[in-house]
Amino acid sequence: DVSYIEDVSKIGVSQFPAGFCALVYNFTPAEGQPVVDTPYHFALVQAERGETLYFTGEMNGYYLATSTNPANAVNVSVEEVEGGYRMFFDKAGVKTYIDIIPRADNPAKVNVVLTEAPAAVFTWDAERKTMTAAVGESTWYLGTYGTYNTISASDVSYIEDVSKIGVSQFPA
Repeated sequence: DVSYIEDVSKIGVSQFPAGFCALVYNFTPAEGQPVVDTPYHFALVQAERGETLYFTGEMNGYYLATSTNPANAVNVSVEEVEGGYRMFFDKAGVKTYIDIIPRADNPAKVNVVLTEAPAAVFTWDAERKTMTAAVGESTWYLGTYGTYNTISASDVSYIEDVSKIGVSQFPA
């Protein structure tokens, strides 16, 4: 009954009405290597756009879709496999993996895909604070560059010089 809060001095002391609040997310990268079966938001800070981009669990063309709204992010976990890790999330009750595969039209290049049957094995690159996977003749990381707002696979040669990370290259 509203009569309990007619005296507003009781609010927060003996009466506690519900209210609305805005959720504020601060992007804080996990320290160190991801922990197996721990849910994370797979995200990156896109400095060129001044945005934090969160993986949504969907594709945008040949790339992983992102949103600036963390509420649209899916929880991504890692599982241990021989030689490293695989990244996965729940998509409508189906365990779905983030994978890197050779392109059919050019095996020297790759595409990032969502699949139930992954091939790539990721390893943790502690210096660059991201997962990498050897596919074909190269090793790849997931992230973006320029002003893009999707996540693609890029050759790690772009982040060998770690001073480029957060400036022109944005690993997830």
